[in-house]
Amino acid sequence: MSEIENDIKKFFNDNISEIKELETSFHAYTGLKLHFERIILEYMNNTFTLTNLLIVQFQSIDKAIQKNEANKVAHLLSSIERMSNQILRFIDLLNQLNQKVDKFENESYYPSEKTYGRIMSSKEFRNMKSTGLLSSDKNPTPVFDATPAVIDRIDSMSTDRRSTYFQEIGVRSTDNIVYFRTKLKPVVGPVPQSNGLREYKFPKGIPVEFLKAA
Repeated sequence: MSEIENDIKKFFNDNISEIKELETSFHAYTGLKLHFERIILEYMNNTFTLTNLLIVQFQSIDKAIQKNEANKVAHLLSSIERMSNQILRFIDLLNQLNQKVDKFENESYYPSEKTYGRIMSSKEFRNMKSTGLLSSDKNPTPVFDATPAVIDRIDSMSTDRRSTYFQEIGVRSTDNIVYFRTKLKPVVGPVPQSNGLREYKFPKGIPVEFLKAA
């Protein structure tokens, strides 16, 4: 049993970054928390402890039966029932967690990453680079679809042309044009813009992979 427990803990530790990223995304989209760490480390530890105790209890029942100790057998069976119910509650909790994660992944993720751009203030840009999260004072956060053709077109613009291009959609400053990618699906969009871009919106605080700033 300890080998299984160690394997599960190792899997959790080896995938801690992905697990935390999933928890962050889930919270950004739903406002709820998955409590992975608490479930795995606290409830799982308790379940394995109970399982080991059950083995001892069954051994004790066998001995009590051989000695015709009916009262002791009844007491042990009652104890086994209580511990088994706690284990079953943990299994049910895992099933509920699995259903939530499956539903969220099916509804909120694309099969592959897509690239987006956003005009950011210097503060937002610093926060995004340091945290790996989409930083914004708006929620949901507007971004634009950044295909390779769109990125090339923006990169080829002069400073004045770029400023005019984004002023068409109400952007006052183009100091930080930031490109990032994510598998997460936007919650709004596409919304065609007057300058030809397509706007999307994401919940702020989602994990993103920073690509470059222009």
